[in-house]
Amino acid sequence: MTRIMTMGWRPSEERWCNRSRMAATNIVTHDVVGRTPSQRASMLRRIGIGQIVWDWAPENAMDIELELDALREHGIRVLGVWCPVRLDVDAPHAFSPYMGLIFSELERRGLTPDLWVELEGDDPEQDDTHRIWNMTDRLEPLVSQASDDGMCVAIANPPGWWGQPEHLIAVIDALSERGWDNVGIVYQQHNAFDRVQSFETDLAAMSRHLIAVILNGTDFYATARRIRPYGAGTADRKLAFVIAESGWEGSLVVEGMSKDDAEPRLLDGLDGVEWIIARQSGRSHPRPVPRIDTPTPDLPPYPEGAAATAPVPVITARGFAAEPVAAEPVAAEPVAAEPVAAEPNLAAPEPVNTAPEFATEPFAAESELASPEPFASQAPASSPPELEPTSVEPPSSEPEREPGVTAMPASATLAPPITPMRPVAAAASSATAFAP
Repeated sequence: MTRIMTMGWRPSEERWCNRSRMAATNIVTHDVVGRTPSQRASMLRRIGIGQIVWDWAPENAMDIELELDALREHGIRVLGVWCPVRLDVDAPHAFSPYMGLIFSELERRGLTPDLWVELEGDDPEQDDTHRIWNMTDRLEPLVSQASDDGMCVAIANPPGWWGQPEHLIAVIDALSERGWDNVGIVYQQHNAFDRVQSFETDLAAMSRHLIAVILNGTDFYATARRIRPYGAGTADRKLAFVIAESGWEGSLVVEGMSKDDAEPRLLDGLDGVEWIIARQSGRSHPRPVPRIDTPTPDLPPYPEGAAATAPVPVITARGFAAEPVAAEPVAAEPVAAEPVAAEPNLAAPEPVNTAPEFATEPFAAESELASPEPFASQAPASSPPELEPTSVEPPSSEPEREPGVTAMPASATLAPPITPMRPVAAAASSATAFAP
């Protein structure tokens, strides 16, 4: 116990796990209450959290000035900002207008938070080497921009292949070979449900790069991702012991990733931290009862061994909306149909809706579809009339000729194939030393 208390969980006024030194994340786009920037900053100050890792959607990015003003007014430090991996969907090496707006405002205020990125969206069919280098290519523009602005990039583990620490470290090493040393790791416990048994080994491998741990209730032998209050998991005390014994003292982060009120979600996480600290110190402390025992799911559960590809909305910071975005309805042009005589004694079939659950385009109503050409009705054959005998003329000596048929030549022209071009990443010119 003495060893643990001298390596991180020691009781003092300046403990690295004090509330004022902890951070909150996923409380902007996930908060079902929909707080304003001022209400959000006031809530953080009220419960004693001194830092935020800001997640955002386009409507939040437009209020970046109000957000930063409110955080400054209430004494909340911006520890990090979530960013998309691909900064622009159509131009991978160009910044989206929202990221440009955020960068501009941070620079104007002289703020240099870390840029947090969850690795996702690559091709799982490629071999490991190509996946590492392709992800390195995608990250390099963001790493370069962060270096120019005096910031660091923190890559976060998703579920699946990219969640394995050796792959995160491989990307950091690849960027280091290109001259970039301003990259670290954020470890998300809710995405590492299948690596509880190997956490001690993983932590040792990541320790020199690890800058933050996002806490979540974790169980032994879990088979799917589950968002739970910290302290409610059967493996939470064991993982906390491993962290404390390692001597690591980066940032601890509590999160509100669920479709619930962010305040009780954060308070549940803080209660879990205080309970574990008390137990690590040898003090009797009852396990806290969560205010929200089962958070409302906001992301789909990933089974063990699932691919590390999460649904990513267009131009959002980290895939905040798990549901596909519905496309705007497009009015279908009416198709003029030729009049069709109704056939007697035939009832029109009931229309069947074959649209999938999430349709990207509206389906035309059955009445708007062009009706097929009617078949010519056939009259019942009648007995042929009797014919009077006539004289038969002898056949002509010249054979009858068949009329010629001239086929029209095809005039369709095929468009030439388009050869995809891969943009070349800009060369690294400078590097900012990364200090966790």
